[in-house]
Amino acid sequence: MHSVLFPVAGKDDTTSLPIDEYFQLAKAQRLALANNTFIKTIADEQNKLLSSDLLIFQFPLWRWSFPSMLKGWVDSVLSSGFAYGKDAKLKPKKVMYSIITGGANSKEESAYYQAKIDGLYQYIFGFMGWEILPAFIVHGVQQKTNEERQPILASYHKHLLEKVLADSVELSNT
Repeated sequence: MHSVLFPVAGKDDTTSLPIDEYFQLAKAQRLALANNTFIKTIADEQNKLLSSDLLIFQFPLWRWSFPSMLKGWVDSVLSSGFAYGKDAKLKPKKVMYSIITGGANSKEESAYYQAKIDGLYQYIFGFMGWEILPAFIVHGVQQKTNEERQPILASYHKHLLEKVLADSVELSNT
């Protein structure tokens, strides 16, 4: 995604717009889906999603939300009619966030971060009916040395095995 910019969702997402007095994003997205007129970058991302079972979003928490490029991706790619709405084309997936923050100085602050992250999950993926997997959150990683980061990486590996891939591993062993 980093090589492709996803600015604010809007009129430039499609080559065909509804003929209305004013622009309605959800209506334009449903029309683009029906007529196969999303721009290539959006259509390519949507096709990747159709063949996936799991999405892991790795990002820094930025002002209690996604960085703008990721927010643009969410708004453009997880469009009306494709990812949500009546007869949405995309079936629910599993989703996990892997997030770094600037740092939490107390248990209360960590709990505050967790509440914000839970909201990010529910407002988007809960609404779409996706299975929300436990987030992996690291506070203050930018202040750590490479040596101090090694246990974090080991913890992330364990999290992926136990919280994300456990069902897949069990199925493959039967």
